[in-house]
Amino acid sequence: MKQDKQDRRSQRTRQLLRDALIALMGAKRSDLITVQDILD
Repeated sequence: MKQDKQDRRSQRTRQLLRDALIALMGAKRSDLITVQDILD
């Protein structure tokens, strides 16, 4: 059973993760970015 949550918390979390990834891609090659880098 898949839940498609679109509440504010989920949207904010997704946006923050997206922003972190974009910022990292400007500073580091994409093949060197780890999940831990994004979460830090």
